[in-house]
Amino acid sequence: WLFSGLALFIALLTAWMRRGHLRSSAILFLIICYLGLSYVAWIEAGVRDSAFIGLAALILLGSVFLGHWGTIIVSIVSAVTGWVLAYAEVNGIIAATPDTAVNSAVYMTIVFATVAIFAYLSVYNLNASLERTARSEANLKKSNEALSALRDTLEQQVQERTADFERIAVLNQRRAAQFEAVAEVARSTTVH
Repeated sequence: WLFSGLALFIALLTAWMRRGHLRSSAILFLIICYLGLSYVAWIEAGVRDSAFIGLAALILLGSVFLGHWGTIIVSIVSAVTGWVLAYAEVNGIIAATPDTAVNSAVYMTIVFATVAIFAYLSVYNLNASLERTARSEANLKKSNEALSALRDTLEQQVQERTADFERIAVLNQRRAAQFEAVAEVARSTTVH
């Protein structure tokens, strides 16, 4: 049932990550792994249990997923967990029995597999995000090039229209001068 629950949890986290909730997925993953590893260490061999050693992997994951604050928080919580386990063992609250080699291998395999699966999914999602970003950048570049071409075309059209208006203005000035000359001739012939 442990593997079924873990598989279901990873499937749910994967769906949550694909919806863009990477940070909250990472936090949930770290919390569930921490609780599971701490529980196994509590019921098995305390600070000498491979599950407790697995908390080191969570420190690494905390740094990858959450940055420097993730490293600090997961490190402090893991260290406090070690001291709680040691206190409980020394005071007889838990009876730590060292793991057998097979149990240690099984627990560490679970830790490694869980970390590997989540790291793979995170890297996959990060790569997909990078690809989407690259496509968006390429589309933005094409749009900018198209806008630049339109701007250049528009500037050329403005220059052509301005030149047309200047030619029309010159023609209108000539016609006005011609009409003025015709009007002058007409006045001079009418007056004499």
